[in-house]
Amino acid sequence: VIVFDISLNNTSVDVPMVYFYEAGDMRIKGHINLKDFNLTTKDTYAELIIKLQVHSVVCEIPTS
Repeated sequence: VIVFDISLNNTSVDVPMVYFYEAGDMRIKGHINLKDFNLTTKDTYAELIIKLQVHSVVCEIPTS
């Protein structure tokens, strides 16, 4: 589980998301409740896009 601190409409909410690997890519899924950010009217639409880019290198540490 990865937790994102999302701020929108002057409100911050911790949103837990699950991650998994698919075809060699890391995928993250979660749900954001618009009521938490006071976005509940029929005329209100919000789109939130979060992009996360992680670069890592895994290498073996010699033991001898």
